[in-house]
Amino acid sequence: MDDIFFIYNSNWKNDIKAEYKKYPSLLYFLFKNPRCEEELRNFLIKTDSIKDNESDIFPTFLLILRIFSDLNCLNVQINIENYFGTLINEELMLGLKKRSYETFKKSPDINWIGLLINNSEVNKYLSPKMNYIFHYIENICEYSFKPDEENKNNYKLIIHKMIESLLNIIFKGKIDSLFAEEIPRIEIEESLKTKEKK
Repeated sequence: MDDIFFIYNSNWKNDIKAEYKKYPSLLYFLFKNPRCEEELRNFLIKTDSIKDNESDIFPTFLLILRIFSDLNCLNVQINIENYFGTLINEELMLGLKKRSYETFKKSPDINWIGLLINNSEVNKYLSPKMNYIFHYIENICEYSFKPDEENKNNYKLIIHKMIESLLNIIFKGKIDSLFAEEIPRIEIEESLKTKEKK
C-alpha cells in the first residue's frame, strides 16, 4: 500500500519523487480534489489507520480512492462541446492512457497534469510554460465550425500528430524547446483560419 503513504507528507507536492509518479491517476485525482486530499490526510493522521507493519490492513476508503483514481477517470478541464473540443479531448485521453506507468515514472516532472487541469494552485508545481500550452489548446478547441466529411480525416490526423508530438516533448521534460526560438505557425491553426474565411 505504498501508494498512500506519501499523503501523510503535507509537502509532497514540492517533492514529487519517483514513487509518487508511479501513480499518475492518483496524483491527478489529488491535485483536482485538494479538499479530499486534506480530509484524507487528517483522517489518516488522526486514526493512524495505516502502519508500516500492518500489511494486512486494507481500509475501504483506500479501495474507493483507487477506483476514483483509475486512469480511466482522467479528464480534460476544457469542456467545449464542439467538433474540435471533443476531438482534442479524445486524443489527449488516448495519448495519456496508452502510455505505460513506467513512462509516467521516468518523466522528470509532472507537467502532463497541466494538460488536464489549469488553475493557480496546480500551476505552482508545474513549468510556467504549461499555462501557455493549456490555453493554446483551449483556443484551438474554440474553433466552432465543423469540417465536412471530406476533410474530417485530415483534421483528425493533424490533431493526432499535434497531441502526440506535444506529449512526447512533455514526457521527455523538453518543454523549453518549444519556446527556444520563434515557432512557425502550426498547421492546424493555419488550416482552420483558411477554412473560416471561405
